[in-house]
Amino acid sequence: MVTAESIKGKKVIGVKGVMIGQIDAIDIDIQTWRATHIRVALSEDVAKQLGYRTGLVRSMVNKPIISLPVDAIDQVGDVITIKDSIKEVKDLELTKPLSP
Repeated sequence: MVTAESIKGKKVIGVKGVMIGQIDAIDIDIQTWRATHIRVALSEDVAKQLGYRTGLVRSMVNKPIISLPVDAIDQVGDVITIKDSIKEVKDLELTKPLSP
């Protein structure tokens, strides 16, 4: 079993080893008590590729955060790998931007 505390801050890696960002939080459905989404604070490069505004102040204060469905997760270990590329993350129907 993996705890939410042990996942927070882990790097999220996409296909081809691209660093998507880091886990910021986990969304839980309180009806089923199951994790539904992971909130990912995007790396500056990926944020730019996904069309988010970036800059020195934003990267130091608050990074853009997206919510990915847990079905996108491939493996959990020292890092979390997802099944998708950056383009697929952008096109993912259930991906919800949480910050501008």
